[in-house]
Amino acid sequence: MESARARLKQLEKQRPRFVVFFVSSGVHTSYVEAQTDWSLTTPPAS
Repeated sequence: MESARARLKQLEKQRPRFVVFFVSSGVHTSYVEAQTDWSLTTPPAS
């Protein structure tokens, strides 16, 4: 879980328009695409 938190922090700094998540649950896998709305938060301090 810590690696996911670190990657999300990187994405927050990059602020991409779309983020794609790879979800693996047992024998099932899927991709989830999320459209971000960064206008709701302030940019992180560099």
